[in-house]
Amino acid sequence: MSNEEAINIVNEMTCRDDSVSSVARQLVCIDILGLDVVEWAKTPIENLVSESSHEALSPAVDTYIDIVTADKSSYTRAQVIKVLIDMKRKMIESTDVLARYASIHERISKEISG
Repeated sequence: MSNEEAINIVNEMTCRDDSVSSVARQLVCIDILGLDVVEWAKTPIENLVSESSHEALSPAVDTYIDIVTADKSSYTRAQVIKVLIDMKRKMIESTDVLARYASIHERISKEISG
């Protein structure tokens, strides 16, 4: 299978116009083009998604760390709650992205292995 054929499968599996599909498509395509599809398909999924999950959650975690380490009077209770709700939303979305990534990896890996 060529990288182009794999990316066609990725596009087919992420054709919905939502943020989960968009992010999953971007992460998979970057990894396929960076590694080559055959090498990417051979790489265990846990090795591939650890970097992606960090990238997806990093902004929310950084904001949370800023709040925790800042002077307590710098943030209101409402601001802290808003950040925690945003972190929860990002964690759920990140999980959905990683699940989509894994399903794409599984399909392409199966097609390559025959």
